[in-house]
Amino acid sequence: LADDFLNEEEQLSDTDQQLLKEIQERVEKLRQRGIKQHLIDQFVKMTVQKSHLQVTADARILLTDYRKEVQMLPIDKVVYIFFLRHPEGVALKALSDHRDELTNLYMRVLGKRQLTDKQHASIARLCDSLDNSINEKLSRIRKSFCAEVHQGVADNYIVQGERGGSRAITLDEELIELGEWGR
Repeated sequence: LADDFLNEEEQLSDTDQQLLKEIQERVEKLRQRGIKQHLIDQFVKMTVQKSHLQVTADARILLTDYRKEVQMLPIDKVVYIFFLRHPEGVALKALSDHRDELTNLYMRVLGKRQLTDKQHASIARLCDSLDNSINEKLSRIRKSFCAEVHQGVADNYIVQGERGGSRAITLDEELIELGEWGR
């Protein structure tokens, strides 16, 4: 069962496989005793060591301590890097105030000096509070992290916030390495 959670290139020793099997059995015992899944998930989230997050010069998003790269489309990287640069949070309806920054980030992510009309339109849609584009991007970012780590762990790395309020990434700032993408 533990093999279902591993990438093809990862192999566990027999001892590690046995430990994972014991954890699985204990979690199942907790469920049988009536402990709700959300409490088990909260416990896992609290006990998991968070990885450093690094944005490389070529806009790769790495969870360095887990030795994983989080794959995203370029426009999703733009949104993600934007929120990393704004730890104070930004309301989605205020994205239009940041159009120039989003445009510049998009050019840097793509390695271009100029965007196509279609790419400019993507930025315009992000900044349009009546368009659902930003929510689509945030959903894809969540899926990208959940593809690499358990959802309880992924919550540390995704853009979150109350509807209508500011959104932010709540990961401790000392775990974020932006390099030349800096704030």
